[in-house]
Amino acid sequence: MPAAPPVIDRTLARLRRWLREPLFPRAGFALSGGRLLGAVLSPKESRVAAHVSIALPEGVLEPSFDRPNILRPGPLEDKIKEAARRLGISGADIVLLPPESCFKAYVLAFDEFPSAAAERLVLLNHRLDKVSPLRPADVRMAYDVLPAEGKINVFLALARASVIEEYERVFDRHGLRPRAVSLPSLGLPGCVPVDPGRKILLANIEEDSIGLLAWAGPEVVLYRFKPFHRPPGEAAAAESRLEQAAAEIENTIHFLEDREGWRGETVHARSLLVPAAGDAAAFLSGRLAVPVLPVACPAAMAAAGADKAAFAPLLGHLS
Repeated sequence: MPAAPPVIDRTLARLRRWLREPLFPRAGFALSGGRLLGAVLSPKESRVAAHVSIALPEGVLEPSFDRPNILRPGPLEDKIKEAARRLGISGADIVLLPPESCFKAYVLAFDEFPSAAAERLVLLNHRLDKVSPLRPADVRMAYDVLPAEGKINVFLALARASVIEEYERVFDRHGLRPRAVSLPSLGLPGCVPVDPGRKILLANIEEDSIGLLAWAGPEVVLYRFKPFHRPPGEAAAAESRLEQAAAEIENTIHFLEDREGWRGETVHARSLLVPAAGDAAAFLSGRLAVPVLPVACPAAMAAAGADKAAFAPLLGHLS
């Protein structure tokens, strides 16, 4: 694969390394607006040696691409310290998954893509000027080149250095060194059976958003992210947010049918939202014309099904 371009900021360099040169730490943490997840893999087996899920106090995080995220560092650090103690780790290299809304990501298609790093950056910035013309000065990019039939796809991720460094600092203070920083949704392909050429849609449903990856193994064809609408002053029920997720999945399927010629592909969903009936995949299946299957946990884990689903993106990165 062609050499990656130089990334001038260490923060996004970690995402670049994860995309192109995985480091395989055995421990990792994932954050959403209301929860901290941590897991440690067994050093000799593909199983989870320890895991922890801790609810965060109200108002600790406000995930965003372009604004400060950690509003109350003290309570978050207390929870990180508790999680590390319960996992039995200290001074460890970790995978860190900040909330998905900290990133912007695109799949860009090219007929030709230059091999020279400088020429690539010029071309990518030119395309970004069309899809994201007003970018903060500290935005950094990381990308992976995905050769496809008749074209070249480039998965491009953007993040603000100042935002990612907020998360790095609170873990660094407790001896937890982020060696790889990535989008949660990029862990989902590691949670489904590998089948070259197989077309599936992966849905990562958080408490406040949905991330979608169209996957034609081994390449990402499309990425979409959308926050859920929540009426001011109201806490939307899980069913209301899952209805929004179903609508976004349906729109994405129609887009893929028109652009990529997809027909009747399967949806694999990981959901932190649990409807009253207790099965998010069944809830979505009842509202879509394609089957919806729950995302499987890629490593053996002593936990209930709902917990396994919650940990899937993190374990997909670790496994």
